[in-house]
Amino acid sequence: MPAGTIGTSDTDAPHESLVPQREPGPSRRVRIALLVALVALIAASGVACWYWIDTGESWLPFIVRDLLRWDLDEVKAAATPTIDALDAYKQQHGRYPETLTEAHLTAPATRRWGEYTYYPTEDLQQYKLSLFGYFEGGISVFYWDSAENCWVAEH
Repeated sequence: MPAGTIGTSDTDAPHESLVPQREPGPSRRVRIALLVALVALIAASGVACWYWIDTGESWLPFIVRDLLRWDLDEVKAAATPTIDALDAYKQQHGRYPETLTEAHLTAPATRRWGEYTYYPTEDLQQYKLSLFGYFEGGISVFYWDSAENCWVAEH
């Protein structure tokens, strides 16, 4: 600046950039992606609610139906050796054992639903081998009934 001029030079003033400064927080792209994800989640929830209202069924079995069918096959397969051993025990002794331990057996177990429970009748002529859990269709009890010689599912 020439002598005698009142004011400040450009070097004395704080330097301001012509490029606007970014606000702190996520970028615009990230905010848009989060908004799209939120809208998709709301839409999926709406479809699930519509399915439940329309059919009366939960959307969970709709999504994992094949997996749950496979689980029913798994729980049946886990119990089959014990059922066969219990039938052999009855043929040999004329009755079922009071406990699985008496027949040198252990409760069959499944990966997801845990162990079966053995329930013999008082006269030891019948039993149920029961498993509690959630299966296809909302089954909460699934058992082998020796009297009927079949699998039974109850809600």
